[in-house]
Amino acid sequence: MPHYEKTASRLYSFLVVMAIVFTLVWTWNAQKPTNDAQYTIGHVGISAANIQAHLAKISEFPHYTGSANHPKVRDYLVNQLEELGLEVELQTTLALSSNYFVAANVSNIIAKIPASAPSGRTKALALMSHYDAANGYSPGASDAGSGVAVILESVRAFLASGIAHSNDIYIIFTDAEEQGLLGAEAIVKGHPLADKVGLILNFEARGSGGASFVLLETNQGNKKLIDSLVDANVVYPAANSLMYSIYKMLPNDTDLTVFREQRDINGINFAFIDDHFDYHSAQDTPDRLDAASLNHQISYLSVLLPYFAKANLDQLTSNKDMVYFNFANIALYEYPFLWVLPMSILVAFVFVMMSVNAINKKHINIKSLFIATLPLCINIVFAILLGLILWHGLLWLYPQLNDIEQGFPYSGHYILATAILLTLGLSIWIYQLWSQKFRNIKIIEWYLPIIAFWVISNISIGIFLKGAGFFIILAVAPLAIFGNLLRYRTTANRKAITYTLFSLPSIVIVSPLIPVLVVGLGVANLSVATVMTSLLVMTLLPVFFVIKGIRSIQLFCLAGAFISFVGIYINADYSVDRKKPSSINYLYDTETKQAMLFSYNTQLDSFTQPFFTEDDTNTSRLKGLVSHRTSRSVNYLSSTSSLNIQPASVAVTSSVDKSDVIQLELTIKPNRPLSSIRMLSDAPIEVFALSINHQAFDFAGSKKRDNLVLHYVVTDMLPIEVKIQYRTETPSAKFRLVETSRDLPQYFAQWSPREEHIMPSVFKITDTVMISQPISQK
Repeated sequence: MPHYEKTASRLYSFLVVMAIVFTLVWTWNAQKPTNDAQYTIGHVGISAANIQAHLAKISEFPHYTGSANHPKVRDYLVNQLEELGLEVELQTTLALSSNYFVAANVSNIIAKIPASAPSGRTKALALMSHYDAANGYSPGASDAGSGVAVILESVRAFLASGIAHSNDIYIIFTDAEEQGLLGAEAIVKGHPLADKVGLILNFEARGSGGASFVLLETNQGNKKLIDSLVDANVVYPAANSLMYSIYKMLPNDTDLTVFREQRDINGINFAFIDDHFDYHSAQDTPDRLDAASLNHQISYLSVLLPYFAKANLDQLTSNKDMVYFNFANIALYEYPFLWVLPMSILVAFVFVMMSVNAINKKHINIKSLFIATLPLCINIVFAILLGLILWHGLLWLYPQLNDIEQGFPYSGHYILATAILLTLGLSIWIYQLWSQKFRNIKIIEWYLPIIAFWVISNISIGIFLKGAGFFIILAVAPLAIFGNLLRYRTTANRKAITYTLFSLPSIVIVSPLIPVLVVGLGVANLSVATVMTSLLVMTLLPVFFVIKGIRSIQLFCLAGAFISFVGIYINADYSVDRKKPSSINYLYDTETKQAMLFSYNTQLDSFTQPFFTEDDTNTSRLKGLVSHRTSRSVNYLSSTSSLNIQPASVAVTSSVDKSDVIQLELTIKPNRPLSSIRMLSDAPIEVFALSINHQAFDFAGSKKRDNLVLHYVVTDMLPIEVKIQYRTETPSAKFRLVETSRDLPQYFAQWSPREEHIMPSVFKITDTVMISQPISQK
């Protein structure tokens, strides 16, 4: 630190550090309710026991669309709605998604609560979640049994409360969301409900814990939706416009996306995303679902259901987008996007004027500013390198971290803590080192480049990412400290308190985002956390310059990082509570009469070792037999004896018109219970028309991904008719039909159950019997 600067007393230094620590803890804990929080609608309490009872039934078994348990969940939900006195409709139809080239027969559950005090308004409120679980072995407690259960219990409490409401209310439990948002597609294309709804509240999950974030779906501005959240007085509004802006730029799809894109219906997603390692896995069970996360969903609906049941949903459109942010759940603040750039320019103007004045009055030396800029740059570079080196170093030490396909391993929170604590200590140490080397440089000169960085960053935000406009606090607060450094001469104790008070808002707003962004993006993006931590530390630089005990803080950070690293070590290995994903699949090629087993495992384990050796790494035989997505990341392949299974029967007719457009018609008859049928091409084709069971996909030109032409989710044994019109540049494109069933254990005599610490793979097919056959064209 500058040698002539006096430091605050030990008492004041201790109070400052405790104030910062308390703010961090308070901000983190304020993101969501407690585990035992209780909520009411009107005078009627929402029962946690009822929600747990629903969850137990919904997630008793895996229940993906087409599975034997799926209709059981559907029937349970229909019965529960009928017990509430509601008339229930099942929309059973063939649904197609032109975005994914997938189709399935779906059964959407729809119930209506008529308005008790009609007002003549035309638009209704809809409460929505999906009741199907992910493909394979996921019981679907969080995704999205939690949403279904919360809606069921909240509707019960709402009806029992007798609250008068002027809007019709629809309850929608969609089917086949996991297959490509097919339930939502069926409603928007074939149900009158889509013309009646003005707002949808959709409840989702991408993990089993953490705060439930608010994400908007609107084709217009967000002002009316944000105003509604403020007016409804939501207690824990985990929402900010940065996440809203990023969400709009990324291809994140929920059922709401279909309603917005195709029917211009506004909606709000509520989803928790932490403990991502449970997502879509066999571990998505009620006992692993965070009670506080579930309460967060309840806290939203308990307030918003009675509010939107009366609100004018005919007038939710707006042409204004707002910057909004949650300040530690004290309130949700908002201001227009139009203010972002002018505010940034104004702050920049004030900063330039203050800097010029300081230079003219000899408070600042230009050469000192150049030197003071270097630790800023070094800090950012070191933070990036630390994130990269730490993550890749951990992968080298613990290769099993790669097994968790969700991108957030079991030790993810410890990895985050290690990275943040190391960055905190490193950032302080860099400035301590430079300030000792250049002892004549003043605090104001060390701080000026940091303020300049935030000023420039906010101008960039005003141009390219207005949703992050609330980051203006990271320029305004340092600017206030800058003015204090220039104008006031006071005691070190008062400086410590003043600088800390100016800095606390930055901590409140930014610190919760650091772990959340890494949880959302994956631990491979650990550098996001280290860079943001480093920038936040530099924003607090004047505080660290005027307090005692810096070495103690650094030692605390190192000790904390060491403890966190021990946590990484303990949680790196697999156990009953941290299961290892493992896969085996069977494939038979009818053309070559070859049977093979393949696995996505990066390393063999007790489950896969009986079927593979370490040398079975040549997977080239899979090429062309299955879709690119299926074959991608396969690591082991071995030959095996063929099973006595009859493939689906395929009848083919084809013709060619004068424009060389080929029309291919297939009738596919399953000869065994299947979960899916995929049609593949071995060459690029230009598709002009595609239909399944006389229902056509909507598209112009070819939209196929990889070599996939069509994916059909099988829910019965009925024949499937496919028609395709296409043109190919090659002499003749060859097609394959790949049929899949999820019943390998029934056919394979060598099969042994997985040990308790092993579970089926996530995001990859497993335990399947696949038959690949060429489609002969005449």
